[in-house]
Formats: sequence, C-alpha cells, structure tokens
Amino acid sequence: MVESQRRKIIVTAGIMFFCAVFQAMLVAAQANPPALILTVTATIEQKVKLDPAVGSFVLGREASSVARQSIVADGRRYYITAKTELISNSGSRLSMESLPVPCKALIHYQPLQNNDPNAVKIVVQSVNQGASILWETPGPQ
Repeated sequence: MVESQRRKIIVTAGIMFFCAVFQAMLVAAQANPPALILTVTATIEQKVKLDPAVGSFVLGREASSVARQSIVADGRRYYITAKTELISNSGSRLSMESLPVPCKALIHYQPLQNNDPNAVKIVVQSVNQGASILWETPGPQ
C-alpha cells in the first residue's frame, strides 16, 4: 500500500514538472515570436544613403560615410542593414554598390511598426535596360 502511494506521488510530481516546463516554453515562445517576413516583387528605382551631417536621407554620392542605406521600390522605402542579403539574377552575392538600378527584384522584408520596413533579402530577377550601379544624384528641390 505504501509503495503504490509512493509511485502515485512520483508519477504526479513528474507530470507536474513536465507541465511546468511545457508552460514555460509556451510563455517564452509567445514573448519572442519569430519575426514576420513578407515578400514583394517590385522595381527598385533608387539607392539612397543617409547623410549623417544632415540627419536625413539624400540621394547621391555626397554621403559616402553612411550609417544607413535604403532602396526605394515602387515608391516605398526599404532599409538596408548589415544583415541584408543581396543576390544577383545569376545567384551570386552583391553589395549595395554593385546593385544595378532600376531592376526588378524579389524583396523579403520585415515590417516595422511606425517605420519603413527592413529588407532581409533582395534577389534581383531582371535588370532594366540602361541600369546603372552608380548612386543617383539628387534632383532639384
């Protein structure tokens, strides 16, 4: 009789421990949900650099020591971070400096609340005729 009660206590304690661990895992997963990544096919129209002296984005070569870069695709800005992966239409890696614009690309991005999205991965699908790897110069204001 004592042995059967002891087994019940051990089994009950094991089940309670398992439930507590499982509940902690659920809470942790809800607190740190995986990042939502969306995908869009768009025409990249511009490469943009942040001018640290002005504190705003400008087009062109003037901002050579930039902290942030972005692209404008179909009228929407996407931030480029150090983790953004750029892939050419032949499958090789690209840098922002060698990204031809305009081009059609598949853009995987992470939407940010109250902000423009971060580009996670950009895959060039086709390069428009007359595309250039040069940064554009700002037009007249």
